[in-house]
Amino acid sequence: MVLDNPHVRVVEIRAGSGQKVPMHSHPAHVLAFVSGTRIKFTAPDGKTSIVDARPGEAMWSDATDHAAEVLAGTVHIIMVEVKGAKPMR
Repeated sequence: MVLDNPHVRVVEIRAGSGQKVPMHSHPAHVLAFVSGTRIKFTAPDGKTSIVDARPGEAMWSDATDHAAEVLAGTVHIIMVEVKGAKPMR
């Protein structure tokens, strides 16, 4: 954890190829990719999605529950969870 206040929580995430993270939750958040990587996300219903990210890319996600697996590359992500954000969809 880099910062936690009433508005945001900033977390630095590092993981190696093949590493798996069990089912967990996030409020709405922004991911800023420091390194390039390929990650598979699995939702509670079993649906999967693959994210191919390049260094410097950023992506928004509404609140989510998922498991994750690093398929390629070394993960280095700065995640900013926005407390109290309303869904965009």
